[in-house]
Amino acid sequence: MFNLPGTARLFLNNGQKFVEKASLREAVAAALQVQQESPDLDSFGHGTHPYARVSGAFFQPIAFDYDNDGRMDVLLTSDFGANLFLKNERGLRFRDVTTEVGMDYFGSGMGVAVGDYDGDNLPDVVVTNSLGDFVYRNNGNGTFSSSSEFLSFGPTGVGWGVSFLDYDSDGHEDVYIVNGDNARTVFGPDPKLQRPLLRRDNLYRNLGDGTFVDRSGIDMCSDTSTGFPLAVSDFDNDGDPDIFIGNAPIFGGTPESNVLLKNTPSHADTHYVSIRLKGVKDNSFGIGSKVSVTSEGTTHTRFVTLGESFHSQNSSTLLFGLGTNAHPVDIRVEWPSGIITERKGVGVDRTITITQ
Repeated sequence: MFNLPGTARLFLNNGQKFVEKASLREAVAAALQVQQESPDLDSFGHGTHPYARVSGAFFQPIAFDYDNDGRMDVLLTSDFGANLFLKNERGLRFRDVTTEVGMDYFGSGMGVAVGDYDGDNLPDVVVTNSLGDFVYRNNGNGTFSSSSEFLSFGPTGVGWGVSFLDYDSDGHEDVYIVNGDNARTVFGPDPKLQRPLLRRDNLYRNLGDGTFVDRSGIDMCSDTSTGFPLAVSDFDNDGDPDIFIGNAPIFGGTPESNVLLKNTPSHADTHYVSIRLKGVKDNSFGIGSKVSVTSEGTTHTRFVTLGESFHSQNSSTLLFGLGTNAHPVDIRVEWPSGIITERKGVGVDRTITITQ
């Protein structure tokens, strides 16, 4: 059996140096042991696949508080196997809750992103794979529901980097996915992997009613190179998200240039507010914080996450599109420690720094 044992390590910052905590490594090892011993594991929840019973090669971890208990949990995407979801128990102990939360699907997990696509102020998750991408809706009770087919995601190539972003500044989080080369396997022919090469990136526009429409190749989405990392930031400080894509040949081939996509909105009358956190009692970037902006009775929520997309990191400054609303907004920050900071009547079309 071809085997790629997964290894994950957690280092605790004590203010002067990093000290390894064995708890995360132990939790991962225990979870992998259960996966290897289970006789019923298969790919994508149905059928079989040569990767299905292989210990995963972990690609991208992301830390966020999925159940609103004030502790950062960890989701690890896993190529050649199943993704792994670890709940943070008190005392930096972690417990495998992958099946419990509803993410016990096999695939070839690459990138991961967290956002609130349906506007219920709960963190939802997108995981890219080499055989299709998964969208997990947070049910608000400690579980997730797979909603990829309902949201019309696909078809895709080999998904790598992925991010939530409000590219059209209408207040709803859209999804951008970077695709790499066509899937190839060392296990021999596999009908599931034999499909036309698709490397064009995917852009899904959020319609604001819990559904998306595919805008790939139309809006801000023209790169067809072999993409892997994806990072989102307002690089030019004009109030809308821009995209950086790291391109590289796979299995040899001609080198391909990286791409910086500047967002040029079609509506000049849209507004925004950009929020930068400065932690004092918590970490300096406010990682783990939940930030809500209320505009004209409508609330939108973003999360400051640690680790996202694929081998990359988005800007920790949160950008809220407001559509055509130019009225002042109310801001609420829920810091990881439980401290709440509020700002009322904040003017728009500006960047505001909120100190804990």
